Amino acid sequence: MIALRQDFVRLYNRTVRERLPVERSTRELLRRARAVTLHPYWRDHPYSIEARVELARAAAAAPGGEPEVRQHVVDGRLEIVEADDS
Repeated sequence: MIALRQDFVRLYNRTVRERLPVERSTRELLRRARAVTLHPYWRDHPYSIEARVELARAAAAAPGGEPEVRQHVVDGRLEIVEADDS
């Protein structure tokens, strides 16, 4: 499940950083998010916001992981905020 989350974050970050058209990557992002949501792990563990946050942290900390970039509106423009800039 860590690898699935990392795969999602890599595609999301690429989409944001390269400003790819959303319609090009939405289907793949949804497919990857669904794979995480339907993972068998969740059958025995409660699917909660806290669990999802912990998964994101674990995926970023694991080998090959990276933090998810954030987007914020600044002076009417959508700006990318890298994890180190927060």
